Amino acid sequence: MPTLRSIARTGAVLAAIVGVVVGTAVAPASARTTTTVSSVAPTAVGKPTGVTRPADQWVWSGGIATYTVSATSSVTPTYSWEYSADGGVTWKVLAGKTTRTITLQALTARDGWRVRPKVTNPGGSTYGHSALLRVHSTRTDPFPISPDGSFGALTSGWYWSAVQTGHSATAVSVLVVVHKIDPDARVSDLRAAYVDASGTGTAATVTKYQVIDARNVVVQLRATPPAAALASSTGDAWKIRDTVTGEYEYFATR
Repeated sequence: MPTLRSIARTGAVLAAIVGVVVGTAVAPASARTTTTVSSVAPTAVGKPTGVTRPADQWVWSGGIATYTVSATSSVTPTYSWEYSADGGVTWKVLAGKTTRTITLQALTARDGWRVRPKVTNPGGSTYGHSALLRVHSTRTDPFPISPDGSFGALTSGWYWSAVQTGHSATAVSVLVVVHKIDPDARVSDLRAAYVDASGTGTAATVTKYQVIDARNVVVQLRATPPAAALASSTGDAWKIRDTVTGEYEYFATR
């Protein structure tokens, strides 16, 4: 039969064990700490801003036009480029042009193009203002004959558009509509030549054919090149030059 002494001893041991278990496994409520996890809404991304306008480019046919755009964006944006051949009425994507700086080969067929950048991020897209591409012609890439006068060459003093050609057994001619951009520009300052495929030029006369108004005149260029040049006009071109500015352009012979 347990004695009072043994019971007391056993109680003390149990109390010690219970105290240890309680002390290490369960902390008082007042001593507990609570960690709160809150959800943070993602920051909204705004579409690119500050999209710069590329610089206009004046390039000789066969050369390279370069366009560059800058923009402000909170995340790395992507780039694409478009062109318009009708003064900005309709736009088409320039395939493969996906960097902030692009290059285009200059051709007379691209003269007058407008080029604009499009900068995109997850917040949307922003277009930059368009830049102009002007192309100076060469003998091997002359401006075409444009019967309606809608396609031609631009210089600082003139806008020239060849509208009709003529050929005979001994001579060649072309009618060119000349529009004065500089009011001081004079038809008498224009010189012309018929240049064959070898680069040999035959001087041409420049005469007023029809006066439309104070700023628009139709002039006729006429030349009598060698028989060989008359036999085949492949690679031939008309060259018209402003003697005051030294600027010149080429037009197709047919």
